[in-house]
Amino acid sequence: MTTPGHPTRADRWRRTARLAVIGGLSSFGPLSLDLYLPALPRVATALHTTAGATQLSVSCCLAGLAAGQFVFGPLGDRFGRRRPLLAGVALWTLAALLCAFAPSVAALVVLRLIQGFGGAAGLVLSRAVVRDLYDNTALARAFAVVALISNITPAVAPVAGGVLLHVMSWRGLFLVLTGAGVVLLAGTVAFLPESLPARYRQAGSLRATGRLARGLIADRLFVRAVSALVLASAMLFIYLSLSSDILQRHYGLSTNDFSAVFAVNSVGLITAGSTTVRLLRRHSAARLLSVGLAVALAGSAGLCVAVVAGAPVGAVLPFLFVCVASMGLITPTATNLAMLNHPEAAGAGSALLGGAQYAVGGLAGPVVTLAGDTATAMSVGMGVAAAGAFASWHGIRPGAEDQPLSSGPANISSIKSLSATR
Repeated sequence: MTTPGHPTRADRWRRTARLAVIGGLSSFGPLSLDLYLPALPRVATALHTTAGATQLSVSCCLAGLAAGQFVFGPLGDRFGRRRPLLAGVALWTLAALLCAFAPSVAALVVLRLIQGFGGAAGLVLSRAVVRDLYDNTALARAFAVVALISNITPAVAPVAGGVLLHVMSWRGLFLVLTGAGVVLLAGTVAFLPESLPARYRQAGSLRATGRLARGLIADRLFVRAVSALVLASAMLFIYLSLSSDILQRHYGLSTNDFSAVFAVNSVGLITAGSTTVRLLRRHSAARLLSVGLAVALAGSAGLCVAVVAGAPVGAVLPFLFVCVASMGLITPTATNLAMLNHPEAAGAGSALLGGAQYAVGGLAGPVVTLAGDTATAMSVGMGVAAAGAFASWHGIRPGAEDQPLSSGPANISSIKSLSATR
C-alpha cells in the first residue's frame, strides 16, 4: 500500500528516468563535439584533406548548435515541446548516420552543420521542459541534477573516443552517435510527454516572438544571470580549446598526463555539481551563484599570477582545477535564475541563454589565440571572462523582478513531481 499523495516506486523511477533523458538531451553539445575530437587526424588522412578543413567540421557543428537554439526555442513556445524536440533529435540522429558515410570533407562539414542544428533542439528544449515541470526550489535542484548528468559527457566523451578508435575507424564513432541518438529518441518518446499545455502556448508571429524577447531583455534578473553564465562559459571554452596544446607544448605534459589532468578537472566539475544539488536544500541559487563566480574569479586570478611568474606546472594545475570546478556551481544556478521568472517564454528564454552561450563560447578560443597560443594568453583570457561574469552579476543593479515569481504553466502532475527532487 502507498500513502495517498505520496509517489510510488514506479513514479519515482519514471521521474528519475525523465531527468536522465533530459540530462542526455542537454548533453548534445559535448556529445556532438568531444567524442569526435580524437579522430580529427584520421579524418584528414582518410578524406585526403588538411587539418584546417577537418577542424571546420567542428566549427560548423558548433555554429549549428548555436543557431538552432534560436529556431527551436520559439518553435517550442508555439507548438509545445514534444514535436520540435522529436524532430530535432531525429534530425541529429539521421545526420550522424549520414556522417558515417560522408564521401568527402565538404559533405562532412555540411552534415555536421545539420547535425548541430538538430542537436540544438535537445539543448534548448530540455531547459524549457525543466521550467515547465518544476518551480521554485525544486526548479533549482532539477537544473542542478540535469547539469550534473550533462557534465559527465565532456569528461567521458574524449576518452571514450580515443578508446573506440582502437577498435573502429572514425566512421564508427558516428555510428556510436547514431546509436546514442536512437536511445535518446526512444527515451523522449517513452518518458517526456508534452509539458506545455495548449493554453500556455504563444502566437507564432514574429511580432509575438519579438515581444517575448523584449520582455526577457527588460528583466534584469534574466540579463544578469545570462551574462554571468555566458561569460563564465567563455572561460570554460577557452580552457577546452587551448589547454591541450599549451599543457603539452609549453609545460611538457605527455598525452597520457594531459588525459589524467583533464579527467581530474572533470571530476572536480562533477563533484561541484553534485555538491550544488545538496547545497540548494539550504541556500538560494543566487547565493550559490555568487560563490561560484567568486571562486572562478579567484581561480583565474591565481592562474594569471602563476603563469606570469613562470611557476612550474604543479603550481598552475590547481588553479585550472578551481576554474573548471567552479562551473559546477555556476551553470545550474545561473540557468535556474535566468529561466525562473518567465514560464510563458521558457523556449525563447532558453534560446537566448543557450544560443548566446555557444556563440560567445565558440568565439572565445579563436579570439584568445589572436594574442598567441601561449599560456599567458590562455590565463589572461580566462581571467577576463571570469571577471566579466563576476561584474555582470554584481554590477547590474537588481530590480524588483529579482524576487522570484512562482506562477507557471505547471500542471497537477508536474506540481506533484516537486517531491521528486527532495
